[in-house]
Amino acid sequence: MSDTCPSGSLEFHSLSVVGSVRSHNEDAVLAEWWTEGESNPLGLDVLAAVADGMGGHDRGEWASAAAIDALKRSLQGVHAVGGLQEAVTNAVLFANLEILNSREARRSFRHPGTTLTVAAIRGAECAIVHVGDSRAYMMRDGILEQLTRDDTIAEEMIRSGRLSPEEAANWTLSSQLVKAVGSSENLVPSVLRLSLRPADILILCTDGLTGMLSDELIRALIIDSPSASAACEALCDAADRAGGDDNISVVLYFHGTWRPTGGPSLD
Repeated sequence: MSDTCPSGSLEFHSLSVVGSVRSHNEDAVLAEWWTEGESNPLGLDVLAAVADGMGGHDRGEWASAAAIDALKRSLQGVHAVGGLQEAVTNAVLFANLEILNSREARRSFRHPGTTLTVAAIRGAECAIVHVGDSRAYMMRDGILEQLTRDDTIAEEMIRSGRLSPEEAANWTLSSQLVKAVGSSENLVPSVLRLSLRPADILILCTDGLTGMLSDELIRALIIDSPSASAACEALCDAADRAGGDDNISVVLYFHGTWRPTGGPSLD
C-alpha cells in the first residue's frame, strides 16, 4: 500500500510491501494528515506510525492493524488529554490493553503482539512513542540519526557490555523482543520529544528495512531520490533485492516540500 498526503509546506509518503520470503504482510502503516475539528482534540497536523505484528498465522496481521486502529481512536477521543507526549503515550497503552483483552488473545496459543513506533506532529512539535524493534530516524543537514533503541535482548546486552555489536549480529536470539504491544499490562514505552526544523526528514520503518540495509545506504537512497514517493520505493526495493526476508514498511515525513534538485525545504 502506498499513500501520500502533502499539505501546504508539509509532505509525507508511506509504503509497505510483503518482501520476497513471507506469504502475507503482517506490517501496518499509518500516514495521515489531520484537520481541525472535534475528532482532532489535540490539534495534530500529522499522525504517522509503523507496526510489525507477531503471533503466527494471521494473528500478527491482526495485531498490527488493531494497534493502529486503537491508536487513532484514542487520539480522536476522550484519551486525548494533557500534553502531546502524554496523550500519545496513553494511546499506545490503550492499544496495548485492547490487544491484551481481545478475543484473539484469549483464543490464541501464541499470544498476538506487535511493535509500534508512532510520531505525532503539531507544528514544529513532535512526540515519538516507541515499543519493539521498529525504528524512528531523523535526517538533519544530511546526517542520519537513529532516534529509538531496539527493545531486544541483543540491544540490552550490548548496552550492558555483555555483547559487542558484532557478536550480537551473529547471535541466534539477536532479534528476540523484550517489549511488545500486547505482551504485558505493565508496558512502559520509550518517549521522545523533538522540535522539528525546516528540511528535517523523519523516517519510521520496520525491521524488514533495517535488517537488510545499513544506515549509510538508507541515507544515500533518500538523498539520491528525486521525490518522496521515489525515496520510499527505492528503500523498499533495495531491502527486497537484498533478500526481502521480512515485510518491509517505511514512512517518510518531510518538514517541508520535496525539491528534486535541492532536497526537501520549507517554502
